[in-house]
Amino acid sequence: MRTVTTKTNVYKFDELSEKVQSIVINEHIEFILEDETEFLSPNVLRAIEDAEKMRTPWFTGEYILEYARDEVMESVRENEYLITGEIFA
Repeated sequence: MRTVTTKTNVYKFDELSEKVQSIVINEHIEFILEDETEFLSPNVLRAIEDAEKMRTPWFTGEYILEYARDEVMESVRENEYLITGEIFA
């Protein structure tokens, strides 16, 4: 058997490039819509309802960012990331 140790650079959200931050935010919003549907905040629910009411479901993510930006940003800042935006586990 052989043990190998590697070093990995890990970044806080604010240390990532703007492009990668945008990717992280979009992936988080997709996660909210796909996996967190039973725990949605009132702001996120309002965003979903408004997108449905306007018959523009493709804008749901933008509505979420508009109505629940603080919640989204708080969530993405809780994690650490690789330079590519993948969550470091």
